[in-house]
Amino acid sequence: MWQTPQHRTRSSTSPARGSGGARLRRSNGADSTGRGLDKTIAFTRMHSLVAPQRPGRVLGGRRNRPANSPPMRLWLAAFVVLLLGACAPSAPAGLVEVHDERGFTVRYPQRWTQVRRDDAVWFVPAGADRIPDIAEFIVVVTRASAGRLDDPAIRRTVFELLPVQGVSGFQQDTRTTTETLWYKFEVTGASGGQEWASVGVLVSGAARYHVVVCAKPLLKWRDGQKQCDEVVRRFQPGDLNH
Repeated sequence: MWQTPQHRTRSSTSPARGSGGARLRRSNGADSTGRGLDKTIAFTRMHSLVAPQRPGRVLGGRRNRPANSPPMRLWLAAFVVLLLGACAPSAPAGLVEVHDERGFTVRYPQRWTQVRRDDAVWFVPAGADRIPDIAEFIVVVTRASAGRLDDPAIRRTVFELLPVQGVSGFQQDTRTTTETLWYKFEVTGASGGQEWASVGVLVSGAARYHVVVCAKPLLKWRDGQKQCDEVVRRFQPGDLNH
C-alpha cells in the first residue's frame, strides 16, 4: 500500500512492539550506525596510542645509553674538566714574598739568594756570584726623583739600568692612578755573554720611583715568562710621594 510522507514519518519514528507489549529491538539504519560509530571510536583510540619505542641496540651485551642520559652527561663533564686541565698553563714555581725596608713588596723563587748593591736589591739563583753578569734574575731599584717621571725619562732610566738590546713592549699600565704612574715594559738584553728576555714595570711617584725587572735566559723564557709575569703582577710599591 502506498503511504504518504506523513505516514512514513510516523511509522519510522514510532516504536514497534511485539505481541506481548515488549519493545522490539530496532533493526533500522540508526541502530546499525550506532554500532559502526562505536567500532570507529575503538579503532581510532587503539591506533592513537603512542607506539612502543624500539629498544636501543646492544653492543657487547650492553644496551646503548642515550647521549643525554645522566651517566653520559657525567662522563662528558669529567672529560671536559680533564681536557681543560691538560690544556691549562702550568702554575709558576713556588714564590716567597718579602717586604723590603725600602717599602716595596716583591715575590721571588724559593732558595734564591738576596743581594744588595747600592740602590738595587737582586734576587738570583743560589750560587750565582757574578752579579750583574747573569741572565736569570729579579732586580728592584729604588731612587729619588723630583716629581713623577715622564715617558722619555722612564725609557732612559730603563735603558741606563740594564744592557738592553731590544724592546718588544713599552706602555702605561692599567694600575696608573692620579698619584702613581705605572709603566710596563718588555725588553731583551745580554749579560755575561748570555742573552735574556725580561718583563718589568716602573712605578713613579712625586718623590721616588721603583723599577722591578724579572729576566730569564732566552732558552728558558717560554716557561719562565709565567713566573716573571707573576712577579711583576704581584709587585707592590712603597710610599713614593713623601
